[in-house]
Amino acid sequence: MLRAAVSSVIAIVLTTVVLGLAYPLVMTGFAQVAFKSQANGSLIEQNGKVIGSKLVAQGFSSSRYFHPRPNRGPPPAGVGGGGGGGGGGGVGGGG
Repeated sequence: MLRAAVSSVIAIVLTTVVLGLAYPLVMTGFAQVAFKSQANGSLIEQNGKVIGSKLVAQGFSSSRYFHPRPNRGPPPAGVGGGGGGGGGGGVGGGG
């Protein structure tokens, strides 16, 4: 019984070390060598200063590409908009 428990603990520790430490370190090292820009977040630099990432947003060249999300409720307070109350939105709102 004790031998089985010791074997189980050893297996858990080895599995944790291999899959929790060694594998991530090997994959991170490989990514840094093979895909340096992507592994570091595809950062955009301007005048030697990081100003953003290529992965964060998509550039739009025309307003025809912007499609707002549909809204069933009235506009928030202080936001201009047409009349009409909308009809519900939020928790338990009908409509």
